[in-house]
Amino acid sequence: MYTSIVRQSRQSASNVCVFLAAIAAISPLQLFAQDAYVDQGTIRVTILGVGAGARGGNFDITDSVGLNISTLVEVEDKAFLFDAGRGALDQISKLGGGHLAKLDHVYLTHLHGDHNIGLPDLWLSPIRMPEGGRTVPLQVFGPVGTEQMAFHIATAFDYSLFYNGNLSATDTLIGKNIQQGIVYDEDGITITAFDVDHSPPNVAPDDRENYPALGFRFDYAGRSVVISGDTRFSENLIQYSQGADVLIHEVGGAGGGGGGMGAAGMGGGMGTAGRGGHHTSILEAGEVFNRVQPKLAVYSHFPRGINQVLIDQTRTVYDGALLVGTEMTVITIGESVEVTPGNDDPSTALQPAVGSE
Repeated sequence: MYTSIVRQSRQSASNVCVFLAAIAAISPLQLFAQDAYVDQGTIRVTILGVGAGARGGNFDITDSVGLNISTLVEVEDKAFLFDAGRGALDQISKLGGGHLAKLDHVYLTHLHGDHNIGLPDLWLSPIRMPEGGRTVPLQVFGPVGTEQMAFHIATAFDYSLFYNGNLSATDTLIGKNIQQGIVYDEDGITITAFDVDHSPPNVAPDDRENYPALGFRFDYAGRSVVISGDTRFSENLIQYSQGADVLIHEVGGAGGGGGGMGAAGMGGGMGTAGRGGHHTSILEAGEVFNRVQPKLAVYSHFPRGINQVLIDQTRTVYDGALLVGTEMTVITIGESVEVTPGNDDPSTALQPAVGSE
């Protein structure tokens, strides 16, 4: 395991510098454990899961179901979760005590199961923890339908709460529908939602508003991270991402596009066919990175087994610092951007900007 350090300006790629610093190998348990408090002026992003779709990205593996998309963003003593896919609670628990206790805001990009199936677990399980659990209601924010979804989840577990005698404000699940605009503005933290297009393939443009989906921008102390959510190529996302330090973007499979969810084509392929599907193709994502020029471009929400394809194809159109996300990778945004990969796979290590080594 090692930590990569990214330092770069927001100018042309020729002015971008990336410095890699290797540190001694540490065990996974040591790597995953984190102080629940983040240094002032710093944003810490932990990629809890990257898997896309009902099988957590394992579309070509019949006997395995992987972790779904979830991203934890922490500032000082506050925590915010963006999407709550399969395994979100277990992943947060690996970080150590205090992380669950401070997590009471969840933001959903849209209401597909691979983005919210972990929500009931995240809500209910910390209630019964003897220590380190949540002591306030869990609030869930997302596009139209979120409030109704939260109501039905809470209703489904009415008996469990009644039986255990856990009937207090702590046990409340609160769902709130949100739309494009500032959705959180407290203590120097601003979270902005913006519209993206994740409507089904072949839906007429006039009907796409019936399938709301959001991306989010998180700003604090002059630092920022953008999370795309699931989306086609989006001009609106590019606009809201300008000046961001880190851009975490979804990407389709390694095939030629279409509506399938296998590694050979998750609705967006290597070319421009993704615009006709409901995900962003690799080349389209590279175009997004080029137009935003973040300090670090990160891939998340993709089929398993295509890491090197993502790197190779992106490098044909984008030469900035690039990271293929993996579970438990930590990105720290401060004076520089530091990356601690979640494993030793070279394809999940930071890829420095071309010409910076």
